[in-house]
Amino acid sequence: MTSAAATRSSPERPAAWDCPINPGPVRTAFSRSLWDSEEKTGKLEAIIPMRRIGEADDVAGLALLLASPAGRCIHGQNISVDSGLTA
Repeated sequence: MTSAAATRSSPERPAAWDCPINPGPVRTAFSRSLWDSEEKTGKLEAIIPMRRIGEADDVAGLALLLASPAGRCIHGQNISVDSGLTA
């Protein structure tokens, strides 16, 4: 739906079709049960290609890029921040 809507906007009729950010495992209080022990952390990191659980700053960095002038040509994309989990 995002990409379909993005193709309908134009310079004359700009639309703020933000890019959905699809976070993978991120160390937050909400996801604590996924990584609250060394055993769980090891099992989770074993299935992630970069062997790294994301941090909130990883997702925030993408959000800042998309909101900044540097992201002005990124349009209608779904972007995953998941250390390669969905690659």
